[in-house]
Amino acid sequence: MSNSMSAAMKGFTRNGRSKDLVVILHAFRGGPGSVASVAGHVRAERPDADLYVPQLPCKLFSRADPEAIAQEQLQAIDRLWREKDGGYGSITFVGHSIGGLLARRIFLLKKAQEESGNSGADQPPWADRVDRIVLLAAMNRGWSAGHHLSPLHYVQWKIGAAIAGVLNPTGTAPFLIMSIRRGAPFITRLRVEWIQAGNRAAASGGTLPMTVQLLGSVDDMVAPSDNIDLVSGRGFHYLDVPYSGHASVVRLDDETPVTDRTGAPSTAGNERRKVLSTALKADAKTLDDAGYIPSDRPLNPQNREITDVVFVIHGIRDVGHWTQKIARAIMSRHKETHGVIRMASETSSYGFFPMLPFLLPWERRRKVEWFMDQYAEALAEFPGAAFSFVGHSNGTYLLARALRDYPFCAFRNVVFAGSVVRSDYDWQMVRDRGQVSRVLNFVATSDWVVAIFPKAIEQLKLQDLGSGGHDGFETAGHDPDLFEIRYVKGKHSAALVEENWNAIAEFVVTGDLPDVPASIRSDNQSERLAQISRAAPFVWLVLLAMLTGFGAILWFLGGAGVWGTLLVVLYTVFIWKVITSL
Repeated sequence: MSNSMSAAMKGFTRNGRSKDLVVILHAFRGGPGSVASVAGHVRAERPDADLYVPQLPCKLFSRADPEAIAQEQLQAIDRLWREKDGGYGSITFVGHSIGGLLARRIFLLKKAQEESGNSGADQPPWADRVDRIVLLAAMNRGWSAGHHLSPLHYVQWKIGAAIAGVLNPTGTAPFLIMSIRRGAPFITRLRVEWIQAGNRAAASGGTLPMTVQLLGSVDDMVAPSDNIDLVSGRGFHYLDVPYSGHASVVRLDDETPVTDRTGAPSTAGNERRKVLSTALKADAKTLDDAGYIPSDRPLNPQNREITDVVFVIHGIRDVGHWTQKIARAIMSRHKETHGVIRMASETSSYGFFPMLPFLLPWERRRKVEWFMDQYAEALAEFPGAAFSFVGHSNGTYLLARALRDYPFCAFRNVVFAGSVVRSDYDWQMVRDRGQVSRVLNFVATSDWVVAIFPKAIEQLKLQDLGSGGHDGFETAGHDPDLFEIRYVKGKHSAALVEENWNAIAEFVVTGDLPDVPASIRSDNQSERLAQISRAAPFVWLVLLAMLTGFGAILWFLGGAGVWGTLLVVLYTVFIWKVITSL
């Protein structure tokens, strides 16, 4: 065996007749030692199964890419398979927390490799030998910091997320823990591809491996909604683990005295071992009898009658009451074209988004993650539908950033209004990847919001905001599938007036360039605004100087002492309140 092989085999032990293989993957900040009691129990339950318990690069400040971790472990399992003459009879995955996510990702990578026909001599086929995946408190939907957590854990998550955002504002090299936040690319890709793999398996009369999720009864580290993904995991079996939290669910040697379900004396570790044994050995019927659906409401059934879904997403300083109205206009146009409504709309709101958070890249990224979480849920509910998109202001940014960072998401027809996307956005790239078919961008005559704020950022090359709603896109005149309406009369929301709803609906439904009413059209943009926008960074400096100067005036008016300082403090609080609330 080579040195590289020896390194890959670290954590591997042969047992009994080596008929099967069990892969055990530890949690974030853990290691093989943290799942040692799990490994010991598996060895007792499966005496003829080899164990592979690798050390994963999941330390606190790890920037490891979870996709790369999954690829590395896939290759390690390939090597173990090749070393075993004839391969193994079965492979079972057991994953704790992030280890559960990685287990599912490894399986999907192998399945995709085999379905593509790209398996080589060093890539043996074993996806069909995966008999089950056992998830121990896995964050199947990704983590989120909410008030469902204990105060201490809530503060820890919030502070950690804030530090990660400041240290990595562009999101280009995220910390590992941020890669598994709800809506992050890795999590969303896992959910989306699990849904798609399940649909393909069902179409061919097959199923995905039996997946069993063990849920701690007192988990206050991760929210129940994060552990449970009833969208992509609607076929999972769910088992409750008594007396267990997110970390303690794997401590099978815990001697804390408890009572079992019959009231008899027991230990916490013994109760956990019972549930894990069921997860490892029970058949589907037994798991159904022992498990439950962790939801107050029945699951939404998959609707394969729906052929089209349109997302209508609002922008900053807006809660999106208009989105449903435009969605209704689109649905009406769809019915006119097809004679029956086989379209659904998604008009969910990510909440009021003030100006200052909008200018912070890590805050915008959280909204992108929210959007992709909605995308995954819609994909699960409407598996046969093509998606389209209508966005205003920050809504346009959500899609543009999602198309860049989530290459597996796809939309057919896209409408932008008041766009804050850079004018040099690479539409050709996303179209070459098959993510978008056609785009319609409305450019307003007097959109001072875009002309002053996002344009200044684009000119200074500070972030990925820009002036698409004021200057249009650079490739619009050369790309036959990128249309622009220059211009619509009005300001930031000019294209959202009721007179334009039918034009938006026409493009979403047909993809054809619509006739925009002459009453809202203009051949010219505001020349004054165009001139001011060319010096947008200077305008920012003037505004900053004015605000600072007024603060200085207050200080002098207050006598340049205690009262002056108090006035400046009150003035600063007022300005902060305005920019974080408006």
